Amino acid sequence: MLRALDGGTSLALGTDSYVVADVPAGLVIGHDDPGNPTSPPGLSVRDPSTGAMLRDLGVGFPLGAQGNSMVVRDSDCASSPLPPSCTLIRIDLASGRPTQTYPLPAGTVPVSNAVFSADAKLMAFQLAQAHPDLRFTAGDTFPPSDVAILNLDSGVVDVIANMEIPEKTMVGLAFDATGRSLFVTVDEGNHSDLLIWQEGMDGPALVTTLAGAVVESPPILALR
Repeated sequence: MLRALDGGTSLALGTDSYVVADVPAGLVIGHDDPGNPTSPPGLSVRDPSTGAMLRDLGVGFPLGAQGNSMVVRDSDCASSPLPPSCTLIRIDLASGRPTQTYPLPAGTVPVSNAVFSADAKLMAFQLAQAHPDLRFTAGDTFPPSDVAILNLDSGVVDVIANMEIPEKTMVGLAFDATGRSLFVTVDEGNHSDLLIWQEGMDGPALVTTLAGAVVESPPILALR
């Protein structure tokens, strides 16, 4: 059940349905198949007032949406533990049609949701490396991850240098209003570090530390 903060009409979603994003085209809704939990969810755009379907987007594993675009992973990305290939697909939410594909480096796969720059031209997410790092593995077959930035116009994927995130570890991500700076929060156990990265830097720089133990890396709200 979605309840409007201003006291307006509430919207009931179906069982196993959830909101992916609230964008100008409407509410992007995902729907899982409880009988096949590993299958990609069905995706649709719904009217935020009535819940009526505006357009069917097919199926896919959503990374996130901003403006009129949504990016999903194709089914090949669900291979475990390391897929041979993974392609991201950009969907135009106004038409429901795919507009661009982004093949990722061989053996790598997104392992987090994505955040977008304000102009929806850049997308940042955690990208699992192709191989486990034997220096840090705890006996698992999962590799560490990098923070990747995808240019949605050119398809170029940049990876933040000198920053490796341990397996099964999540970070907080957010662009500033200009899209030139990416902020990252990293849980260090008894405190969290807030880092900044810009194109051309040879690694992230420390902005400040946040005192206190946390369950996971603190999320960052969109910076203005």
